Amino acid sequence: MALARKEVRWPKAVGPTRRSTGLPASCACRYRPSSAPAAGYFYVGGLSVATLNEFSGFNWHDNAIHGIRIVEGEDGCSGDLVLDIDFIVEWLQPEGGAKCFRFRVAPTDLTFHQTTDLVICIDYASCSGAFQPMTIRQIHRESITYPSGHPAFAWKIELNWPSNGFISFHSPGFTQTVRTLPVETDAQCLSLAQRNS
Repeated sequence: MALARKEVRWPKAVGPTRRSTGLPASCACRYRPSSAPAAGYFYVGGLSVATLNEFSGFNWHDNAIHGIRIVEGEDGCSGDLVLDIDFIVEWLQPEGGAKCFRFRVAPTDLTFHQTTDLVICIDYASCSGAFQPMTIRQIHRESITYPSGHPAFAWKIELNWPSNGFISFHSPGFTQTVRTLPVETDAQCLSLAQRNS
């Protein structure tokens, strides 16, 4: 089934509700993908899992993206878009005369379900900079309705590295799974050893 294209004007990005944390104060879910767990925060095998539709409490600013995985769906038209990120769980205020923030960071899977209309624009060559993980500047979304009447969102993930990069797509919802306990560090991006510990 061909989906109608719609010109999207991206709204202002949703900012954090609390600067010190990347987690929302509460989760309310009106959409739950069939493959996703129920709404709210809970623990599965010691891992923190979150699913929600209202994502305004999440803050992905400066989160590093280490990998992008595309998982074909059973319908042959859509699938899961999985971003392997370093989720900044908490920004720790400087203490004892220190001038810099410290961070609590955890390797995390950010999975957008029933994804379609994927566009990836990433250009390291024009930046003339280091080849290192991409980092998220902001995530925007806008409500859309398919001709069939099914609701979804048009998403745009703006990158601050490489500059002017973005990932855009349509998806009705997402699941975020924190794979390990957070690591306290002075960097916003974990090393390979820290991610595998």
